[in-house]
Formats: sequence, C-alpha cells, structure tokens
Amino acid sequence: MKRSSYILIGLCFLIIPLFITESKISQDLQVERKGKLVEMRIVDKPGSCLGTKVKWFMKVEYQGIVYSKQIGGAYCEAHNIGDMVQIKYLQGQQRVLLPDESMMGEIYTGFLLSIFGLLLIIYGIGKRP
Repeated sequence: MKRSSYILIGLCFLIIPLFITESKISQDLQVERKGKLVEMRIVDKPGSCLGTKVKWFMKVEYQGIVYSKQIGGAYCEAHNIGDMVQIKYLQGQQRVLLPDESMMGEIYTGFLLSIFGLLLIIYGIGKRP
C-alpha cells in the first residue's frame, strides 16, 4: 500500500469517529449526568422481539411527549405496551436513556478508533516510498 493510502485511511479513522460520536454522545452524556429517573409509559414496541443481536425501538410517553428509545431483545420481551418503566430523562432533551445505560463505552471506542487513525498516519509518514 502507498504512503498516501495509509495517511488517507488514517485521517478517516481519526476524524470520522469524532464527528459521528460527538453530537450523539454530547446529548446522551448530558442526560446521563444531569438527568433524573422518571416513570414513563410504554406506548409502542415491536410485536415480536426475537433475536438477541437485533436492536429494537420502543416508544415511551412522559408528560404528553413521546420519546423513541433503542432497546435490546431481552428488554423488549420483558415489557409490554402500557407498562411503566424507569427512564433517565433531562428536560429539554429529545434523548432518553435506560437507567443502567452508559456512554463511556462509546467514548472509549471513538477514542481508540482515533488513536488507530493517528498511528496509521504516523506509519504512512514514516514509511519509505
């Protein structure tokens, strides 16, 4: 592979994770740190939640506003429409989190991908033509 290829791929790995994760994580991190647990009612969920690797979406309602939340198959199977569930909520945000949900894994993943990109750039610069 050419030097320029390593540098270009490295730039992609360095920059893209930062842009993709920054907007989503900043909102979720605010909810995680400043949000409070509230009872929300499930208003919609898939009829069948088979498959542990598939991500499903449920809709929950709080104070007349409906929020969409991505859930796993086990969570989906354990709850029904009309159930009251604990959700972490921060007023003014459109995102809600499950009580045990943490953004640290996504932050670490984005950081590691950026480090990998930086290493590819360094390797590409140091590689002899």
